[in-house]
Amino acid sequence: MKFVYPIKDPRKVESIKDFLFMRNERDFVMFVLGINTGLRISDILPLRVIDVKGTYIDVIEEKTGKQQLIKINRVLREVLDRYIKGKPDHEYLFKSRNKKHKTGKINEPISSSMAYKIISGAAKCLLTFNLYLLNSLSYVI
Repeated sequence: MKFVYPIKDPRKVESIKDFLFMRNERDFVMFVLGINTGLRISDILPLRVIDVKGTYIDVIEEKTGKQQLIKINRVLREVLDRYIKGKPDHEYLFKSRNKKHKTGKINEPISSSMAYKIISGAAKCLLTFNLYLLNSLSYVI
């Protein structure tokens, strides 16, 4: 069984944010959305541009089936506004750059395994811990 190590040090969180910001805007926004909402990656990846245009994000959690209404704070609002500017409402927030092999579709979100590689790769580059799972984003202080 894999263990989830929460990131408790705000300086380490900022280091990961800086690393992702310099590397890729999509990855940076995904991380910021995760740490500001506490949502699981399975609830973040299906979000579309229209879902984050208001004051709240309305999500039915995949794991629990519960509906969550999450207020978008000022920091997240600024990041999202910059990121979604000029994007069509129907587009996934975290769109894959590659065409999906199985479906042949272009407008698809990145996979959860790719999201794991992005976040764990950043953590491994910057932190001394061996393993960070995506659900640990909800444990960030």
